[in-house]
Amino acid sequence: EGWIELKFKSRWPPRGGPLKVGLEREQWIWLDEWAAAGGCCWVLAQVGRRLYLWEGCHAEELYHGVTEERAMEISFWAGGEGAVWRDLATALM
Repeated sequence: EGWIELKFKSRWPPRGGPLKVGLEREQWIWLDEWAAAGGCCWVLAQVGRRLYLWEGCHAEELYHGVTEERAMEISFWAGGEGAVWRDLATALM
C-alpha cells in the first residue's frame, strides 16, 4: 500500500534557479508525516522530458524548490526520454 503524488512542469527554470514541483503545503506535510510513520509515499514528477521519483521524506524540500543538481541527488529514480516504465515499476517495488 502506498501513495504517489503526480506533478508536471514543462521545463526547469532559466539560469539554474530552483524548481518548485507544485506541491501544496498540505501535501508536503501529509507526505512527510506519512513517511515518518513508515508509510510508502512518493512524488513522481515529469520535468520537461525527464521523470523523477522522490521518496515522500523529501516533500518539504521539493515544496520549497530544488536545483536540477539537487533533484538528481535526492531522487530515488530518474529516467530520461527513453525511460522504460518497467524500470520505474521495479524501483517502486
